[in-house]
Amino acid sequence: MEVETPEKKRILLLDICCGAGTIGLSLAKRVEKATAQGKFNGIFGLVGVELVNEAVADAELNARDNHLKSNTYRYIPGKAEAIFGSLNYFVPDCFKQNSTKTPELKDGEIVGVLDPPRAGMNDKVIIGCRKLEEMKRLVYVSCDPNAALKNIIDLCRSTSKKYEGSPFTVTSIQPVDMFPLTNHFEWVIQLDR
Repeated sequence: MEVETPEKKRILLLDICCGAGTIGLSLAKRVEKATAQGKFNGIFGLVGVELVNEAVADAELNARDNHLKSNTYRYIPGKAEAIFGSLNYFVPDCFKQNSTKTPELKDGEIVGVLDPPRAGMNDKVIIGCRKLEEMKRLVYVSCDPNAALKNIIDLCRSTSKKYEGSPFTVTSIQPVDMFPLTNHFEWVIQLDR
């Protein structure tokens, strides 16, 4: 009698506007630690997207310097909204089902991290996040709550001709005081659907 082994949970961290890869890299290291402790038994990969080529090179160097396995991450230079449509093409090799197949996100879950510039994100990226139905969670990091407000509203508004895809819902907001004794703070906003 053949016993079927359950599919491992497949999680792809999509680090949007990744810069030098700091956020995605720190989360990847946490998953490595959880795996070593037996708290996570799945497949985890990281895709970072960044407009600035030099930042992508720095992110790749940071991943190597922090001993991330080379088959678990990819850093892609380009516009996030352009990458979303062909994300299967960019998933790391750890997502291969077997040695003869190309990597694919099939049956995987995408967790997005969006750390936009101070002015917020343009509509194309926000709409791209909404249309990426496999993305069930998005963590939005903002250094300017006023600029983030429009993006959060657009991520959560009802589906329309302009805002395709299922809306997100804000599930938590955590202010982080990274600049003590000033009026400045970061927001970490969790959105789920």
